[in-house]
Amino acid sequence: MAKVNINYISESTQRTLKVQKLLAGHEAKGLTPGEIAKAVEITPSNVTRALHNLLHAGLAEEHPQIKGHWRLSVSWLTKVAMSILRAVDSVTAAVHDIKRYQTQL
Repeated sequence: MAKVNINYISESTQRTLKVQKLLAGHEAKGLTPGEIAKAVEITPSNVTRALHNLLHAGLAEEHPQIKGHWRLSVSWLTKVAMSILRAVDSVTAAVHDIKRYQTQL
């Protein structure tokens, strides 16, 4: 693992990433900004800022059925899941080709 150079670490980016990590696993009901602020120990205004940065990036969204709750963006999660599945399929195909080649030897 690469050594972290603290000169490149941004506090605001770290706060936003903490919010994003917290939202993972709460897709069904989402979380309120107050719950997020308490869990990651940041101010409500910083939660609002982080959520809107995630919204702008397409990584989070306001929950469509539960007013005032936020969750990771379902469309972004779907893109990530499909990307992972394509990678797994590619590796599976490569393994299958290797096995087929070895049985022909």
